Amino acid sequence: MPVPLKYPFHDRIELCMKIFLFLSIFFLSSFSSVRLFFSRANATEFEETTPDLEVVEPTIEEDSISFKENPIIKQWRNVSIFNTLAGHQAAITSLAFSPDGQILVSGGSQNDRSIYVWDANTGRRIRKNRIQNGRVTSIAIASEGNLIVSSSDVAGVSLWEWQNRRRRENERWVVGHNHNILSSIVTPDDRVLITGGLDGIRLWDLQAMKPIYTLVRFDVVTALAIHPNGYILASASQDGTLKLWNLRTSELLEEIKAHEETINTLTFTPDGGMLISGSRDRSIKLWRSGTGELLKTLESTGNVNAIAVHPSGVLLASGSRSGIRLWDIETGEIINTFTGYSDWVEALAFSPDGSILASGGFDNQVRLWQPISPELSEDN
Repeated sequence: MPVPLKYPFHDRIELCMKIFLFLSIFFLSSFSSVRLFFSRANATEFEETTPDLEVVEPTIEEDSISFKENPIIKQWRNVSIFNTLAGHQAAITSLAFSPDGQILVSGGSQNDRSIYVWDANTGRRIRKNRIQNGRVTSIAIASEGNLIVSSSDVAGVSLWEWQNRRRRENERWVVGHNHNILSSIVTPDDRVLITGGLDGIRLWDLQAMKPIYTLVRFDVVTALAIHPNGYILASASQDGTLKLWNLRTSELLEEIKAHEETINTLTFTPDGGMLISGSRDRSIKLWRSGTGELLKTLESTGNVNAIAVHPSGVLLASGSRSGIRLWDIETGEIINTFTGYSDWVEALAFSPDGSILASGGFDNQVRLWQPISPELSEDN
């Protein structure tokens, strides 16, 4: 049988294919070795420049980490009455501490109409003045502590120096409102008095005792609060509306339908970051003062008649028919409830150093509350 002929070019093709296959296997093997080499080299370099993750991870067991409560919140979880101030013949409707915390001023209701000046430390009554013709709706004390500004629900505002006993020289009445004045405040620089009532909001030069301007005429204003910057004013109305004003421009910055019923009380936190409102709808609401955003709603068991913020800004006190409650502002937790009240709480005030909470209401007494362990320490 004849042997098939192989042409020379067939031999060359077969040889080339074998060479190509050999080189491919060699190249792939070499490439894998090189890649493995550089990978190990990079891994070594990474290990030399990067700390061991197991070393930097915390070694403390999660269960052993204890929550450290704010010392002021912890302090006010246990309180007691250290003094009761008696003398008013009717309900107490307003309270204010002097800037140094040494003096407490209380105002009575329609059947009393008296303003009492007390030594906050001893409870001794220093002065009594029946200066208003109606219920004392608000009290403010100028920063130096001597000038008392009080308003009543019969369209009157009185300014008097409580340390000066020459009565005629110390009573000056602001005329302008035609209806009940329900709230009055003094700006932080003591230069401007702001009054609000059934016929709007008015501003007065406190030094010259002259009107500056009328901010609004027809709003029924039930409460006022001034921002620590001195020119942002919050006003509340009978229909539950909350308004923010710029006193420099008279501009209405924000109007919020805040509550379902009348807003009884307003206050800013000491840093000005929040505005807090209390209403007859049994709620307390915390608002971001810059935007009017609702941050938190706290539910009360009765009409909220009074609120006071601790100087630290972490604690809120509220007063209603069911007594006094203390709230953690950050969490909204009720940290304490003061029992023993036989009637409504109408007024609250913290002392400037935060060591005393004063309360007054329909039992005709001013009560001074203090933590059982008042001293704060680093271990608390």
